[in-house]
Amino acid sequence: GDIVIFFKNRTKGSFIDELKTSLVDKMNMFKTNSTDERLIKRVIGVPGDEIDVNDGGVYINNEKLKEPYAKGITLKNTVNFPVKVPEKMLFVLGDNREVSLDSRSFGFVELDKIE
Repeated sequence: GDIVIFFKNRTKGSFIDELKTSLVDKMNMFKTNSTDERLIKRVIGVPGDEIDVNDGGVYINNEKLKEPYAKGITLKNTVNFPVKVPEKMLFVLGDNREVSLDSRSFGFVELDKIE
């Protein structure tokens, strides 16, 4: 359930250091090119968890999550569920489930990418 920030296509930077830079640099960190795009997602699964999506809901280790924060139904997208979260990885979902770019699209997130 933790909220995490990570780069979509590269290893973590120093978010705090970037905030300390000049105003111009601060504005540049919000550009949405493919190498600098940060995503903010909710952690759903940690290493060893089995994640499943059925009937619009999310299940962790065969137990349905209660997600009052989630908007819309959760679809499977391109993932063949159930999946087991590997070591040093996370399974993340956006709260706006029907339009979110998340682990259902790009797979697991490496822990070393988490800011």
